[in-house]
Amino acid sequence: MKIRTQDLALIALFIALCTVSTMLIRIPLPTSGYANLGDAIVLLAGWILGPIYGALAAGLGTALADLIGYPIYAPATFIIKFAVAFFAAKLISRYESLSFIHLCVIGLMCELIMLVGYYIYDAILLGNILSPALNLPGNIMQAVIGTLVAAFLYRHLSRFIKK
Repeated sequence: MKIRTQDLALIALFIALCTVSTMLIRIPLPTSGYANLGDAIVLLAGWILGPIYGALAAGLGTALADLIGYPIYAPATFIIKFAVAFFAAKLISRYESLSFIHLCVIGLMCELIMLVGYYIYDAILLGNILSPALNLPGNIMQAVIGTLVAAFLYRHLSRFIKK
């Protein structure tokens, strides 16, 4: 598979956007970690770049942010955000055009991967299955806000995107 220069530039751009948006606004969570706006760019990467390039950009960009701030989460973040962007791209590719509500539904469905993924990872790190529940409200807030922002941006950027 040959990668175009334009695709490589967009992947690099989305890696940087994922890193910066994850690190820019950090809302500390009660037990560990933080909520951020990175999920908006994760979904957008999948929707704009497609399942492979978008997932790679989302996984690498958010894992890089974790390497800088919370390195123990970097491996899980790569896998989780890769999966979120991958499935976001796969779900959106089935439709010619989508309303804001449809984008939000798809985004929230994909964000369930983030909620479950971090819950399981935190349960393993903490050694029990109850403590990760403390992070659920923050992660849910991050999922909802990220989805709303991504849907808004995609609706406004999609007219400029060549698929």
